[in-house]
Amino acid sequence: MNQNSKNSHQPPSSDGPKKRPAFSKKGSKKRGGQKGHRGKTLEMVMHPHHTIIHQVERCSCGQNLSRAPKYVSQRRQVFDLPVPCLEVTEHQQYSCICPRCHKINVGVFPSQVVAPTQYGSGVRTLVVLLQTGLNVSYRKVRQFFTDLFDYQLNEATQINTQDKCYELLQSSEEVIQSSLLNSPVNHFVETGIRVAGNNHWLHNCSNDKFTYQFVHRRRGQVALDDPASLIPHYGGWAVHDCWSSYFKYKGCQHAICAAHLLRELQALIEQDRSWAKRMQELLMYAYEQSDKGRGVAQNLQ
Repeated sequence: MNQNSKNSHQPPSSDGPKKRPAFSKKGSKKRGGQKGHRGKTLEMVMHPHHTIIHQVERCSCGQNLSRAPKYVSQRRQVFDLPVPCLEVTEHQQYSCICPRCHKINVGVFPSQVVAPTQYGSGVRTLVVLLQTGLNVSYRKVRQFFTDLFDYQLNEATQINTQDKCYELLQSSEEVIQSSLLNSPVNHFVETGIRVAGNNHWLHNCSNDKFTYQFVHRRRGQVALDDPASLIPHYGGWAVHDCWSSYFKYKGCQHAICAAHLLRELQALIEQDRSWAKRMQELLMYAYEQSDKGRGVAQNLQ
């Protein structure tokens, strides 16, 4: 059938190393910032963290200038990172004996200080950012901490940190799920992902404010019926590709993503369907007239 991501619902990752973008970028603009674009220049701050004074002690004629009035003639500021290190805060528990009843009274550690030695919230936050936000592996996170801080952050600590973050975000996840289920329009999509060397699918439900995702071994009906899935309980407009599994849910209304419509039309064009070519041109015209999908198309006739 000669199907690929441009004429079917197959993901772009299946196209191999020679894949091209769905919409080719045409135009005469040069690369880089365009004329009239307001850039962001590094600007001096009013109160620097450190100030180093550079003075001249003697004039070229030999005169001693130590007592001569001096003034700042020019300033230069260097923005840099401080030397990385882990700050160690020690908590000491004091005890004392009551002089009246002779009872031993013991100070109380903060609730988050539970072990003789432990990593603080700053370290744990950085671990989650590196692994979840930037997709850095356990091995590389350990190497990162070893190189910068001379501490080897073992894999068990990293896993425990992720589990703790997951538990703390449960209420946030519930808010996201509720907001999406009550949203009039949501986008549903799935994409391939590797888990422990095996193929899985990352299922996504999102709108302009919220994104909910879950990972499953399967792509179709079995995954969409999973308790983690939202589409069985959704009643608004579900925008998705032409993957047949989505259409089995009758509780919501269905709309096809325009980018995927173009792919399906391309498949029909390759089968010499003349009407498909005209429809594709109409959709692309609407795309251009709507500021590439950022506005509402005008003057469609």
